[in-house]
Amino acid sequence: MIQSSRDNHTPIPVRKPRMTTEQIRTILKTTKDFKNRNLCRFNMRNFKLRGCNFHGADLSGANLSGMNLSEINFREANLSGADLSKGEFRNADFRKANFSEAEMSGAVLINADLRHANLCGANLQRANLSDADLRHASLAVSDIINDEGRQKVTDLSWANLEDAYISGADLHKANLSNAKLSGARLYRSILTGANLSQADLLGANLTQADLAQANLSSADLSHAKLNGANLRYANLTGANLRHTKMSDTKMTQTDVCEANFEGTVLTNVKISYAKNLEQAKNLHTALGL
Repeated sequence: MIQSSRDNHTPIPVRKPRMTTEQIRTILKTTKDFKNRNLCRFNMRNFKLRGCNFHGADLSGANLSGMNLSEINFREANLSGADLSKGEFRNADFRKANFSEAEMSGAVLINADLRHANLCGANLQRANLSDADLRHASLAVSDIINDEGRQKVTDLSWANLEDAYISGADLHKANLSNAKLSGARLYRSILTGANLSQADLLGANLTQADLAQANLSSADLSHAKLNGANLRYANLTGANLRHTKMSDTKMTQTDVCEANFEGTVLTNVKISYAKNLEQAKNLHTALGL
């Protein structure tokens, strides 16, 4: 049902009434189709949901913790403030879903489709998003920081984050090895101690990002922006820095062995503080020597 605004006649969506427990049970016995239904704040752990369709459903504030909902359709669903902690969501369809402020610690989203999803403010501590498709997703100010002393870290290895909006996100010690981050907006993100080995960061914006002690070995940073970034004690061995912009970049004890600086723009960078300068490629050209 759509209600029109008197002022500008813009259609205003009217929220559907919240379903009752009896209505949920009836659908589970028949179609299992909860498309566009209002299930907000329900404890969904009380139901068997395998094979259900939640396309466009309102699951805001719902409890889905610890459930196995792999291969379920959550496309365009509202999961804001929902609890998905320690749940299994392998191969699930979350395209354009809203996870803002959701609790997702320890969740397994391997190979999930999260294109254009909103993960702003979500807690992704120790979540596994390896091989997930996060193209054009927004993770700004998401909490991906990993607990000190714990073995398990947030796993985004091999994930596709092309053109994703990750500005200001805390990715401390996250595993982003082999991740696709070309065109991603990571400015002011915290990537201290993160594993970005062999990651594709072509054209990524890492302005003022904190990459201290990060592993960027064999990463592709060509045409990326590293202006004002902190690369202290980072590992850039074998990294591709062709035509990268580096202005006021901090490089104390940064290992640049075999890193390629062809066409790199170095402005106000104290490159002499870096390690293994004699083994870097095309550095003299970048310095105009």
